Amino acid sequence: VTDDNMWSAYLQKKFEQINLEINVEVINIGIPGGWSKPETMLIKDRMIDYEPDLFLVYDGWNDQKGQLYAEDTSVFGNAIVWKNRWIEICNLGKNLGFDTIITIQPLLGTGTNNFPDSNQEFIIKIDRSSVHNQILNDYPNYIKQLTELEKHCTDTADLTSIFDLPDAFFMDAGHVGAKGNQVVADHMYELTLPLIIEKYGLSSDSLQITADEKSPSKIKQDVPPNLDFRGKYLQGNNFSGQNLRGATFLY
Repeated sequence: VTDDNMWSAYLQKKFEQINLEINVEVINIGIPGGWSKPETMLIKDRMIDYEPDLFLVYDGWNDQKGQLYAEDTSVFGNAIVWKNRWIEICNLGKNLGFDTIITIQPLLGTGTNNFPDSNQEFIIKIDRSSVHNQILNDYPNYIKQLTELEKHCTDTADLTSIFDLPDAFFMDAGHVGAKGNQVVADHMYELTLPLIIEKYGLSSDSLQITADEKSPSKIKQDVPPNLDFRGKYLQGNNFSGQNLRGATFLY
């Protein structure tokens, strides 16, 4: 996909569609083939110099592949090593004033309804089964680390089932096309918007959508009634001082 079809670009567009009282700039610092060691080194060695407010981490697949199939698997470590690298970044954020949200990315087959209606995805799954099935078997070890990461990081999320929708999203065992990236952006938006509102004490007037664009995903989540603002008219509400963790504002 092109840069304009990456989930970071779609997330930027979603923020531009609401009247926030601050400027939100989403920057993609992803590395082709990147995994936790070079990613965390990039943050420590270079990115903190730009005084970031938030790091959104979409991770897991490349670490798992490297752990199983790299020429030197010891370099990659395992799910525990992966977790500890990100705990270091989360703790660094506490000292320097930036937030960190760690997510586990979906792969073909991690959900319950990835490919039954998609010949393309079914063929990919069968064709790569000798390698991919072992990744799927071990991938839950990464998901299990979110409990410990939650104690150190601003937030965490298991995104492995976000494509349980009646459509095809995967172009291979882990990369998705434009439609899939829109779904990822929707979930990242749901994770970040409450944090931004709470952190900067924004009023509800900043949530009015300025473009009539419907979300392409149908996010499945149980939201407490006091945090469910979907489809509600919010002008005049004051969210200052409220804990909006887990809130949803999708129309």
